[in-house]
Amino acid sequence: MTFDIESHYQEALDMDKKAKTVIQDSIRQQTKMCIENAATLSQAISLAEQLLPEIEWRVKQYVKCLENASKNYKEWLMEDYQIRLKGLIIKMYPRLHA
Repeated sequence: MTFDIESHYQEALDMDKKAKTVIQDSIRQQTKMCIENAATLSQAISLAEQLLPEIEWRVKQYVKCLENASKNYKEWLMEDYQIRLKGLIIKMYPRLHA
């Protein structure tokens, strides 16, 4: 499943949404993908860990869209993204596999 950061970013701007909705949508999309492809919660979390190269690419594309984001912001966003992805998987897995 692909997720075009640049087009989602432009769409958010066109709809007067905050830029961070792009990251939120990206996390939701990857959460869904991990949960749908895992038989257990631990497998879903493992899949999320395997997405690190894709997460890095998405964060890099997002930071490019922002134009003036600092290196520290990019590093923080990478960490925050991974934490939020795992947290959402843990929250949503029981609901979708009940």
